[in-house]
Amino acid sequence: MNGPHNALLLHGLASDAAIWASVRGELTGCKVWAADLPWRGEGVADWQFEPDPVVWLDRTADSMGEPIHVLVAHSFASALALHWIARRTPQTASVRALVLVSPFYRRKTEDFPWDAMAYYVENFHQILAEGIQSRARRPVDPEIALGMAAHVRDRIGPYAWMRFFSAYMDTPFLPLADLDLPCLVVTGRRDRAAFPSDAEALAAALPRADLRVLDDCAHFPMQENPDRFAKALNDFIARTATTAERGDIR
Repeated sequence: MNGPHNALLLHGLASDAAIWASVRGELTGCKVWAADLPWRGEGVADWQFEPDPVVWLDRTADSMGEPIHVLVAHSFASALALHWIARRTPQTASVRALVLVSPFYRRKTEDFPWDAMAYYVENFHQILAEGIQSRARRPVDPEIALGMAAHVRDRIGPYAWMRFFSAYMDTPFLPLADLDLPCLVVTGRRDRAAFPSDAEALAAALPRADLRVLDDCAHFPMQENPDRFAKALNDFIARTATTAERGDIR
């Protein structure tokens, strides 16, 4: 990858492009796009009725008008990104590096017992409350944050939740052994939404993955420790560029 790299940043469910504000200007040697996707907090209400939300990544890539070299995906978008790359569409052909932040992944179908679904139903508002706290400029009273999160959860609705959980439950079927490109998997040690064990399993399943565990972070490391997060991305992108110049990337 000679010259500036085109980097596309994808946010998760009920978030928006603003989560990348503290780091997008710190990515060296990159021309950066941060997409506002239909599943953002104030997003397009009917996206959830699209049977295959992966198609929104095709649409986003088409709207850029330039090839994507580095794809960075957070949370829900990380599962969609893996499904998208696995399909090998024309829009994915230029991708030379993949960064998966706070990813949802399980290796086997048996890793989804009934209590896994129950956990994400019953604690969905608490997960959203952590996102509200991470984006706030000052601490929010926990009860107020939970009330706000319950409102967001109800606005999201069960169809959107099902799109998330379906993408998660489909991760055991991903042909990750065929994903022959450099990957960086980033997780927060304190993440109660996408558990660090998911990231560890994903990094182990990918042929060319580095795993970074940030001890002081939860589900939003790009906001909780933007300096360390940006350094991890810059180091990875620099190594990837060096590898490409040697001709090791096919």
